[in-house]
Amino acid sequence: MGARALLYLVPIGYLILTSLRRPHVGLLAFSIMTFIRPERLTYNQLAPFRLFLLLSLSVLIGYVLNKNNLIKLKNYSYVLPCLIIFAVCQLISTPFAVYSVDISWGYATNFVKIVLFCYLMTKLLTDDRKIKYFLLLTALGVTFVAIWGFEQHFLGNPRLEEVAGGNYNESNSIGVLFAQFAPLILAYFFIVIKKWHKGLVLSLFLILCADVVFTQSRAALLGLTIGLSWFFLYVPSKVKIIFLIIALLATPLAIKSIESTKGYSERIEQTQSGEDRGADRLVIWKAGIEIFKDHPWVGVGQQNFQYLTKSYADRLGLTYGFHRLADAHNTLLLAAAETGVFGILALLGAICFYFLDIHKLKKYWKVDTEYSQYLILLTGLQAGMLAFLVGAMFHSYPIHENFYWYLIVPGLFLNTYKAQNRENEKSLT
Repeated sequence: MGARALLYLVPIGYLILTSLRRPHVGLLAFSIMTFIRPERLTYNQLAPFRLFLLLSLSVLIGYVLNKNNLIKLKNYSYVLPCLIIFAVCQLISTPFAVYSVDISWGYATNFVKIVLFCYLMTKLLTDDRKIKYFLLLTALGVTFVAIWGFEQHFLGNPRLEEVAGGNYNESNSIGVLFAQFAPLILAYFFIVIKKWHKGLVLSLFLILCADVVFTQSRAALLGLTIGLSWFFLYVPSKVKIIFLIIALLATPLAIKSIESTKGYSERIEQTQSGEDRGADRLVIWKAGIEIFKDHPWVGVGQQNFQYLTKSYADRLGLTYGFHRLADAHNTLLLAAAETGVFGILALLGAICFYFLDIHKLKKYWKVDTEYSQYLILLTGLQAGMLAFLVGAMFHSYPIHENFYWYLIVPGLFLNTYKAQNRENEKSLT
């Protein structure tokens, strides 16, 4: 075992033991490990499965052992119930899987693990400090990968393939991940006070934007553009001026990055000319709608969609240029086809309640001097989720942790804020 593996194992071992007494520590460690992967950081000296298993078990055991000592908060958000319903719909669809029950079961149980993590978030991240640590650590994990990817781009990996691990080892996945976190990192620029902090945060934001370009993911670039546009529209006027200055400085760099990135200009030209038939998205979407019509109640089972699109396209008499039709290239369509009407309604409900929770928080924080300085953080969360959802309209991200974890975050802030208000009212009386 190499030195890199030992350097990784020592702190992780300490965190696993600490999680038995303070389970939220293990939860935070698990979140950052999802992005700073053991197999990538140690150049495949470590297999991630056992580490993730040990850490997750230590968090669960720690939660059970310390359950009576933990702060209990009332849940005011409906995001988690929607995700639980979505998970149940995935499990229900599994026995009715059209192509493979085994494949469906594997993906459905993976999603149950994600929902269990979301549940533990609501039980362990019970004060603002812990929630902010979660945001900060996940942001640091993503920016670490972004810096690594920035280096890898100039070392012969132009699209950052397999820079990250797990569900993010492909350029489109990592591109939309960077697009989601870029507005959040930009929000920190307006929160931190020290000048060198601002300079560091701005540098990280520009690296994230550059990496989105490097991945050559047009969906991620579109998501980033729309997310940052949303960010610009919903921030105070003073912030708009600073944002414009940053944009003016960054635009020439962005244009130069696009022009110098090998293959990017050709991909954009293909899109504009209609010659890009690599994914045959319209054919897949038409086939997907037909799949949903044929299996509206329980769907076709998890990850069974990819085995049915070609036969449905042929049955509909659709022509396509790609040698196979597999990925749905649309997260919502995939959810509808694989889990049925109740599954897609549950997922859409979680997304709607996410934005509703942020709307409520903005209304509360705006008139609270203690929280008003963090309003821009909520705008960053909004813009980041919008960037992800735009990317998800053109690619499938059914079990990407960053999506579901961040759906939970506004509800956590809402729970702690309501609890604090109740305590303040009790102290006054």
